[in-house]
Amino acid sequence: MTVDGRAAICLTDSSWTDRFGRSSILLVTRRWLVPVTMLVALIGCAHSQQGDELEAANRVFARSIRWSDLKGWTQQVVPERRAEFLKLAGTDEDNLKVSDYELEDVQVSDDKAIVRSRVSWYRLPSITNRTEAMMVLWERKGGTWLITSIVGGPLPLPPPDAATAHKEPP
Repeated sequence: MTVDGRAAICLTDSSWTDRFGRSSILLVTRRWLVPVTMLVALIGCAHSQQGDELEAANRVFARSIRWSDLKGWTQQVVPERRAEFLKLAGTDEDNLKVSDYELEDVQVSDDKAIVRSRVSWYRLPSITNRTEAMMVLWERKGGTWLITSIVGGPLPLPPPDAATAHKEPP
């Protein structure tokens, strides 16, 4: 077989042609191209929607931390750890002042995420500003992103394993 006077390799067998001489491989490709493309788009949209939900939850978290809104912050903690978080936070709502919150990195995998940021804050009556790294671990439960632990920052919530390891035996 030649094309424009040059030798060409025929990649299809004659048994792979339809009654009009068209390659069956092309027909199969055309038949599956649209459904496969739609499936890939749907998976991408689902992942994008999940990322958008996490972004929205983190935006609410950032607003709560910037305004020292302990009640709003607590609503984003998983229900089984809210009492523990409030106990750790104490009465810091009036004394905690956050001067800056900067998002650095977000890593998402299925229903878990890690958000790394830098936060600058101080506690009254001190005016000494502290800046440190903060890592927030999120988990998607019932379609909602909730905080499972906070490492670093003004109000850390140790991971559940670390919290139980520090408890005294009965």
